[in-house]
Amino acid sequence: MRISTDETDPGYQTWADLMCQGAKVEVFLDGIKQNEVDTADDVQGYVRRAQVDAWGEYVLRRDNVVLLQHCKGRVQIIINEGA
Repeated sequence: MRISTDETDPGYQTWADLMCQGAKVEVFLDGIKQNEVDTADDVQGYVRRAQVDAWGEYVLRRDNVVLLQHCKGRVQIIINEGA
């Protein structure tokens, strides 16, 4: 399964449908819950998430756009329907 908050990504429609159903989605990478996930794909085994610093603040480019990290590993997407 692939989910994404990026409207240009193939996983966007899946994510949008889940949000319309009131589902809660949790993403885990190598067993660790991920926050600020933009895209997750359990078949390709990667997560794209916002990069944060040691204080939990977003890392920004010079033009104030949040930097994204691409992390590979064992991805689990947990859907709690109607949460």
